[in-house]
Amino acid sequence: MKKLLLIFIALFTNVSVINARTGSDADSLYLAGIFEKPEFAQPGDRMECRVVQNNASHNWAAYIDIYHADVADNTFHMRLPAKAENFYITLSLLKTSGKRIPFNAGNTGSIPFLVSRGDSLYLSIIDGSVVRFSGRGAAKMNCQAEIYRLGTFSKPRASQLNELGNNLRFDAYYRRLKEAIEENLEAKLSLLAEYRARISPGVFEQIRSDIVGFQYAKLYRTFFMARKFDHPGARQRAIEKLRQAPDLLEKALDRRFVLSPYLVAAYFDREQWLLTKDYSMLEEKRDFSFGTYYRSIKANYSGELRDKLLLSGFTELLYAQDVYRYLDSSLLLMEDGASRLMLEKWRERNAPRQQAYAFKLPGLDGSYVSLPDLKGKVLVLDFWFTGCFGCTAMPAAIRPLMERFKDKDVLFLSVNTDRKRDTWLASSAEELYTVPGQLELSTYGQGGVMHDFVRYYGIRTFPHIMVIDRDGKVVSSKAPDPRFDEGQALTKMIEEQL
Repeated sequence: MKKLLLIFIALFTNVSVINARTGSDADSLYLAGIFEKPEFAQPGDRMECRVVQNNASHNWAAYIDIYHADVADNTFHMRLPAKAENFYITLSLLKTSGKRIPFNAGNTGSIPFLVSRGDSLYLSIIDGSVVRFSGRGAAKMNCQAEIYRLGTFSKPRASQLNELGNNLRFDAYYRRLKEAIEENLEAKLSLLAEYRARISPGVFEQIRSDIVGFQYAKLYRTFFMARKFDHPGARQRAIEKLRQAPDLLEKALDRRFVLSPYLVAAYFDREQWLLTKDYSMLEEKRDFSFGTYYRSIKANYSGELRDKLLLSGFTELLYAQDVYRYLDSSLLLMEDGASRLMLEKWRERNAPRQQAYAFKLPGLDGSYVSLPDLKGKVLVLDFWFTGCFGCTAMPAAIRPLMERFKDKDVLFLSVNTDRKRDTWLASSAEELYTVPGQLELSTYGQGGVMHDFVRYYGIRTFPHIMVIDRDGKVVSSKAPDPRFDEGQALTKMIEEQL
């Protein structure tokens, strides 16, 4: 009872122990909470709130501000600036062990919650999947939590889809998948309607757009990426059915809508998969150029949606080596100011000949290595983390390149992104992820995609290759992956710098 009293006092007075604070309640977001199970949060744990800028995707690490608050006596509180009327946050508990527990209502990974300037929210936390909200703005939070708990489709539907896929009944799988997605969509929209009187019209419409986008993004992604469609011919027949179907997104929206992040993601997923011809390819080998994507977006969309899809292309399709050719024309085309600013920020960090991030990272012996220390050499950086299956295949692809350039001014760096130093050292000793002769560095401590260096380039898939020239300038922040072409494209890129 004493803890609850302390939290409520903090909630309704202007108290904060966060890294940064703002001037008034009306210009900020206030969060306070209690962990109902004492064993769930321990001394030294920290609450993390990630604030997404300009309604970007919550997966775009380069457009996220991060705030922390210490957990004391199973409680926390933080005040953070609200730079927009409505914006998205994700919440997680950072354990002293290095484990990160996202508050995701039972989903996988982090999920974004739409909040508003001036909200004062109290969280009663059972675990990462069960959080109850009260205070100013709580109705929309509880609404979103209930919606997220419905998942993508029901458990009976999931079992039915697995059975159809296992029996290679592809036509039935496609039909049932669409039914399951749309059935759950109706359930979520009905739940949202129950909250209509308790949330503002603008928030209602934005959540509605997110629901539609979430469901159809899952439809396109699940359909096109399902391994069960690898059976010759069956996948292509099902894809043609989807091509010929009415525009599911616009049919579901059926009136003016808000371009929320999930809705933009759904349009993006639909567009990229409709452009792909060989549907068995991995992400790094999708068979359409960025130019093809750019021309399709320019021809088929307009206004803010076009601009957001162009921005999505640059942040998501960086593996396409022709991406930089379309920067200037995209910026000239953009009418949406927020999208243009975000793309200009992307160009400042990723475009060729931009100054590379001035990293300073520890090596195996504890001494630090910085970018200026390595001036005069072409740098090939391989980012990886312990447990990344694809990362274990990179040494075999890197080794021949190291042999080829051993007498040249080329230095190969292994950049580990584990949170714990001991984890990195153990993996390094196994030599599953590294090659003898690489300069081994790590982002431990602030590891993962939220380390400043990794976040600067928005890296979130691994392994990831980057090339920096002799002068410390970017050659490619997403260089060709040598696993897929015996290193030919990466070899050519390195040779051009010598």
